[in-house]
Amino acid sequence: ITTMIKTKKDKRQCIVDAATELFHSAHDMRKVSVEDIARQARVSPTTIYNYFGTREALVCEVAKKLIIAIFERVSGIMRSDLPFDKKMVAAVAGKIDLASQVNGEILAKVVSQNKHLAPFVEEIYRTEIRPMWLDFVAEGKQQGYIDPAVDEEALLIYLDTIKAGFNI
Repeated sequence: ITTMIKTKKDKRQCIVDAATELFHSAHDMRKVSVEDIARQARVSPTTIYNYFGTREALVCEVAKKLIIAIFERVSGIMRSDLPFDKKMVAAVAGKIDLASQVNGEILAKVVSQNKHLAPFVEEIYRTEIRPMWLDFVAEGKQQGYIDPAVDEEALLIYLDTIKAGFNI
């Protein structure tokens, strides 16, 4: 039974990985068909529908995977022992690197148009990103990179404005 469960998890992950790869390489991810994904994952289209129900659900799963990867990368930088200025440089460099790998417009569109993704992103923002941002600002103040008089609320409004840019 454990082997069968592991095989199902592996197959599901293989499908998500294949879809991710095809979406990255496609100019327009809407042109990537379930049949293309099935061929890449070496499964039947029926298997994809059995695991995900719809193509939209698979797209949602891929978007979640990308959002988590982005968050984990940024979180790793922010929680590291690097000084504030080095974290800022690493975060910007990481953003540039991610931008070359992920079509941000597509990700933003998928997030804004998918009723299941918006709550997922909102939860990550509320429970993880916002507190991490406040810790980062406090660290910048402590290390002398941010004026201690700068109001955290003003910076949170800025962060909320960035988040609103994703229509979440």
